[in-house]
Amino acid sequence: TVNVMEKGVILLLNDKTKINWPDVDVDCKVTSKGDGYEYSSFIALTKEQIEILKVKEIDKIRLYIYDSDFNGSTSIKLKEYLKCLSK
Repeated sequence: TVNVMEKGVILLLNDKTKINWPDVDVDCKVTSKGDGYEYSSFIALTKEQIEILKVKEIDKIRLYIYDSDFNGSTSIKLKEYLKCLSK
Protein backbone atom coordinates (compact mmCIF):
# COMPACT_ATOMS: atom_id res chain seq x y z
CA THR A 1 0.00 0.00 0.00
CA VAL A 2 1.33 3.40 -0.90
CA ASN A 3 1.16 6.24 1.61
CA VAL A 4 1.42 9.81 0.36
CA MET A 5 1.54 13.20 2.07
CA GLU A 6 2.56 11.62 5.39
CA LYS A 7 4.86 13.16 7.98
CA GLY A 8 7.32 12.10 10.63
CA VAL A 9 10.93 10.94 10.85
CA ILE A 10 12.65 9.33 13.83
CA LEU A 11 16.27 8.26 14.24
CA LEU A 12 16.88 5.66 16.95
CA LEU A 13 20.48 5.92 18.12
CA ASN A 14 22.75 3.22 19.51
CA ASP A 15 22.19 4.38 23.11
CA LYS A 16 18.39 4.12 22.56
CA THR A 17 17.87 7.90 22.44
CA LYS A 18 15.81 9.36 19.62
CA ILE A 19 15.96 12.35 17.34
CA ASN A 20 12.42 13.13 16.25
CA TRP A 21 11.03 15.34 13.48
CA PRO A 22 7.24 14.84 13.68
CA ASP A 23 6.36 17.51 11.09
CA VAL A 24 8.84 16.59 8.35
CA ASP A 25 7.30 15.50 5.04
CA VAL A 26 7.89 11.92 3.90
CA ASP A 27 8.17 11.63 0.12
CA CYS A 28 7.13 8.50 -1.75
CA LYS A 29 8.33 7.30 -5.16
CA VAL A 30 7.90 4.08 -7.11
CA THR A 31 11.10 2.00 -7.12
CA SER A 32 13.15 1.87 -10.31
CA LYS A 33 11.93 -1.70 -10.95
CA GLY A 34 8.34 -0.62 -10.39
CA ASP A 35 7.77 -3.33 -7.81
CA GLY A 36 7.44 -1.22 -4.67
CA TYR A 37 7.83 2.19 -3.09
CA GLU A 38 10.72 4.18 -1.66
CA TYR A 39 10.16 6.61 1.17
CA SER A 40 12.56 9.47 1.84
CA SER A 41 12.90 12.80 3.61
CA PHE A 42 15.28 15.72 3.46
CA ILE A 43 16.14 17.23 6.82
CA ALA A 44 18.39 20.18 7.68
CA LEU A 45 20.23 19.23 10.85
CA THR A 46 20.79 21.69 13.67
CA LYS A 47 24.27 22.16 15.12
CA GLU A 48 23.14 20.25 18.20
CA GLN A 49 21.93 17.31 16.12
CA ILE A 50 25.19 17.26 14.18
CA GLU A 51 27.14 17.13 17.44
CA ILE A 52 25.01 14.20 18.62
CA LEU A 53 25.45 12.31 15.34
CA LYS A 54 29.22 12.84 15.45
CA VAL A 55 29.45 10.67 18.58
CA LYS A 56 26.43 8.33 18.41
CA GLU A 57 25.53 5.81 15.74
CA ILE A 58 22.13 5.39 14.10
CA ASP A 59 20.51 1.99 14.69
CA LYS A 60 17.13 2.47 12.97
CA ILE A 61 15.28 5.01 10.90
CA ARG A 62 11.51 5.43 10.82
CA LEU A 63 9.85 7.31 7.98
CA TYR A 64 6.18 7.68 8.85
CA ILE A 65 5.40 4.05 9.85
CA TYR A 66 8.21 2.36 7.91
CA ASP A 67 11.22 1.19 9.92
CA SER A 68 14.61 0.40 8.47
CA ASP A 69 17.70 -0.95 10.20
CA PHE A 70 20.69 1.25 9.56
CA ASN A 71 23.77 -0.67 8.49
CA GLY A 72 26.52 -0.40 11.15
CA SER A 73 29.26 0.50 8.66
CA THR A 74 27.04 3.13 7.05
CA SER A 75 26.40 4.68 10.46
CA ILE A 76 30.12 4.79 11.20
CA LYS A 77 30.80 6.40 7.79
CA LEU A 78 28.12 9.02 8.41
CA LYS A 79 29.63 9.80 11.80
CA GLU A 80 33.10 10.25 10.26
CA TYR A 81 31.73 12.38 7.38
CA LEU A 82 30.10 14.71 9.88
CA LYS A 83 33.38 15.03 11.77
CA CYS A 84 35.20 15.93 8.53
CA LEU A 85 32.54 18.42 7.42
CA SER A 86 32.62 20.13 10.81
CA LYS A 87 36.33 20.93 10.53
